[in-house]
Amino acid sequence: MEYSGERTGMIRALAKAQVMAWLMTAALLLVMALIMWKFQLDMGKLQLGIYGIYVLSCLFAGRFAGKRGARRKFLWGLCCGVLYFGILAAVSVLSDRTVQPDALHRVLAFVFCAAGGMLGGMTA
Repeated sequence: MEYSGERTGMIRALAKAQVMAWLMTAALLLVMALIMWKFQLDMGKLQLGIYGIYVLSCLFAGRFAGKRGARRKFLWGLCCGVLYFGILAAVSVLSDRTVQPDALHRVLAFVFCAAGGMLGGMTA
């Protein structure tokens, strides 16, 4: 019985962490847009900023989930990062964009999301 309640609590924690991560992503993207508008950044700096937003959002979500987990906090953080990337990839596919990122950018995004989440869980 205890295990089922713990699992349900962690699923709720993961869901809350994702909501908070996506709200943070929206806020940081808004700041990034203002910075781009003000300073006319090139695409390389834009991509670097986007990766930074992925890491910060996943770090924040991983830390939140890690605090809720009793054991293996880094795994809960990793789950947050992987789930974040999964949602990001699904939205990207469903948006039917004409410009698709190459495989390297997808792999880097996955690594940054997973590492950010895991690091957040480890610091919880």
